[in-house]
Amino acid sequence: MGKVIIDAFYQAPEPMMITSPDGEIQFVNDAFTALTGYSQTEIQGQNPRVLQSGRHDKLFYQNFWKELRLVGRWFGEFWNRSKSGEIYAPWVSISALRDKKGKIRNFVSVMSDAKIRIEESQKISSLENLDSLTGLPNRALFLVVKI
Repeated sequence: MGKVIIDAFYQAPEPMMITSPDGEIQFVNDAFTALTGYSQTEIQGQNPRVLQSGRHDKLFYQNFWKELRLVGRWFGEFWNRSKSGEIYAPWVSISALRDKKGKIRNFVSVMSDAKIRIEESQKISSLENLDSLTGLPNRALFLVVKI
């Protein structure tokens, strides 16, 4: 079973990262390497701060860590910077892994492309409000505009 879990982590299509409780990066998967440009050996032992883009202020990170430590999970968008300098904004889900006594032993981060979520949301909105054949406003959009 252990090898299956390890293979699932490294081959998952979503970028993933596992850190120690103090934030030291321990493991990243192949999708993380593809997204960020950092290999496992380059990023291991680093703090995720190496990915900061500068678009979030100190208060953002204070609130992020407060929620993560108190609640044990955090969901949201991070503006990060890849090794090449490209800025990207994945949707991130981070969970605390706790031991039997409740002490945090690791954090696991899973990322997904926020652009895909935005495009899907726009597509749904378009399907709700525009005729699929003509692209013209449909009855639902007419009723919304009328009110």
